Order: sequence, then structure tokens, then C-alpha cells
Amino acid sequence: MMSGLIKRSIDHVFKMPSCSLHAVCHTPNLILIQSESGLMSMAEAIPSQESSENISTLEIVQEMADRVNSRTQDKGLKSINPQTGRQYEEDWIPEEFALLMIAESMRPEDEKANIAFVKYFQPNGDKTWYFSELSKDLTTFYGLYTDSRGSEYSYASLLELRKTYCGMGLWIERDIYFKPRPMGEIKND
Repeated sequence: MMSGLIKRSIDHVFKMPSCSLHAVCHTPNLILIQSESGLMSMAEAIPSQESSENISTLEIVQEMADRVNSRTQDKGLKSINPQTGRQYEEDWIPEEFALLMIAESMRPEDEKANIAFVKYFQPNGDKTWYFSELSKDLTTFYGLYTDSRGSEYSYASLLELRKTYCGMGLWIERDIYFKPRPMGEIKND
């Protein structure tokens, strides 16, 4: 479980005083936590004396993203609905990413990780979205939108993106090879 780590204000992270929590993965500096309702969040931890590795929040998220993306990549064309030509919803917005983005949206501004967890793109154009947050009601993303004219932080409707037909049988897709990155790095590219 969380042996060797002392968790700090876990209940504060969830704002729920009596929820049952367990660690999904942890490092000396961070614990990725899941409640019995499935909500995930990140909490600071004090490393034990025997812990010497220094793994960042970004590295934990990237490791999780590799597992999720690998699962989708292994499906190959089976991740695409043959009747609509779109990615199946569980591959378009995997639960692991949705939970992380919801947890990120609930954190105070000064505690946000500012990591782009997912990337969506227009396959036949230049529009790209990098999202770090998702509303609790699963309707609105927040992140960085880029196109040939520049980039800006904005909100986007999950439903509108999901239903955007790009022509030639193409839809907005999640980049299954994208590795989470800090928003600042993406904006400066």
C-alpha cells in the first residue's frame, strides 16, 4: 500500500473527510490516489529514510500514459468503430485521463500541475488541443488550443469535439502516441 510514506492532508485533496483511499502508484514525492468512487488525485508525500529515488509528477503521469496508450495501440484498428470511423469513446477519452483531468480541475490554481495529459488533433488540418482539465460533469475541457495563427488557453466542449467531422471520413482524434508534457513547453514550441 503506502508503506514507507507518510501522506499529508489526503482528505484535503479530496475535500471528503471520510472517503476510503488507496495508492495507485507512488514515489518519494508524490502519491497518485484513488477513492472508492474512482476519483484520482495527486498528493505530496514525505519520503521514508530508505527511499532515494527522485521521480517527478510528470514522470508518473508519463508512465501511466504509456500504459494507457499502449493498450489502445495494441487494439490497432479495433479502436476505431467501423460504422462511424471514429475512435471508440473508451479510447478517445480513457478513464485514467478523465480522472486525472477532473482531479486537476478541482485543485487550487497555485497547486495545479499544469501538465497536458491528452492531445487531440484534426487529422486533415492544423488544429490541435492539449488538455489538462476536465469538468466534473464531463462536458468541458480546459487547455491549450493551437493552429497556424498561434495558440491560446481556452475551454472546449467535449461533445462538440467528439462530434466534429473533418471531412474525408475523418474525425477529431486523440493522439495515442502523445506523451504528457508541461503546458509551458507546448506553448513555447
